Amino acid sequence: MVNFTLPAPEVDSDEEDPDEAEKIARKIMEQKVKDWALKKMAELFKNWKKRLNKLFVKKNKTPDFNKGYEKIKENLWRTRNQRKLWKSLQKMRQMLL
Repeated sequence: MVNFTLPAPEVDSDEEDPDEAEKIARKIMEQKVKDWALKKMAELFKNWKKRLNKLFVKKNKTPDFNKGYEKIKENLWRTRNQRKLWKSLQKMRQMLL
């Protein structure tokens, strides 16, 4: 990803202290960019988890931890799958009762 610099915020020339107004405007803009970036990261993570669930959990498969899924630890994968399986079994049990 390419780094970028934020454009200089627009400040009224009528302000008493234009430097202070620019600092405030820059902080507001930085916060908006940060909020957007966090929302985008959350959306991408959620989609990644859905894709893992669709490709592996529902098909009862295990991803190749050496190719493409190196950051997932095997023991965490097993415990996550057990938890998912347990939840689905509880839902089925509730439906039957």
